[in-house]
Amino acid sequence: MSSAPAEVGGSDAHLLVVVRTKGSANLPSDVRRTLAQLRLLRVFSACLVPSSPDYLGMLRTAKDVVCWGEIERGLLERLLAKRGRLVGNRRLTEENLRRFSGLGSVRELADTIYSRKLQLRDVKGMKPFFRLSPPKGGFKGSKKKGYSGYLGREINELVTRML
Repeated sequence: MSSAPAEVGGSDAHLLVVVRTKGSANLPSDVRRTLAQLRLLRVFSACLVPSSPDYLGMLRTAKDVVCWGEIERGLLERLLAKRGRLVGNRRLTEENLRRFSGLGSVRELADTIYSRKLQLRDVKGMKPFFRLSPPKGGFKGSKKKGYSGYLGREINELVTRML
């Protein structure tokens, strides 16, 4: 048995970032369906999910294709500022944020999402996923063999290299 659910389900785990690291060749239908529900349709896309038992079950289903871990507040703010997009592929600006969500800044949005008072899908007009680039330096710098499954805090370093 894996120790990931016990680590992830702790009281300090608030928000998880999930990154798709592998393609879709020869995937079982249940994994494809799970990736579609997470809106991770392409390689190097990411989404934010709460650490609830339902999402943990979905992540266990797709563990060979995605990696996940707890996101830090500062990285969440950088992710929203740099890769957050609105419908029509428009950047997430202060003006658009005020118009669609009533929040004044990206920092305020990051704080509300991090404290789980608001989910990304609740912000009207905002895409619930992020398009990332391949990691600078590649995957070879991993302490763990391959980037799949639960990475814990190591996910922050990976996402930083993908911004």
